Amino acid sequence: MTSIKTEHYEIIIVGDLARLRFYGGKIIDIPQAKAYSNFIEEHTKDTPFASISFAESGANWTRDARKYLGSRTPNQYAAAMVSDSPVLKIIANFFIKLNKPQYPTKFFNTIPEAEAWVEEMKAKFYQESTSTKLA
Repeated sequence: MTSIKTEHYEIIIVGDLARLRFYGGKIIDIPQAKAYSNFIEEHTKDTPFASISFAESGANWTRDARKYLGSRTPNQYAAAMVSDSPVLKIIANFFIKLNKPQYPTKFFNTIPEAEAWVEEMKAKFYQESTSTKLA
């Protein structure tokens, strides 16, 4: 396990799962986006991983940060987003449709729903990886 905590976010990485919490009232811009993206890449290296991001009400990302993050993390096989904020739900779903991430990405209302989906995506990813290697 490895972790980092800043004034904008907290990240905990255990195995192939990165758990992110973005604090309410904080804006993630390019420097924060690069910092947390680099932290995850450094600690997952070339290992495939998934993420579950929880955004507190009032957390926000600049347009440039969203664009940057949408083009990153080539080793990521799934991303789940969770928030209790109706506004963030709308923004997240718009982000998913607009940016079309390279890996399955979905918004959830609860962390247990997100965890279950990530486990499904993990099984699917490793099943597809094994099938590709055998072909």
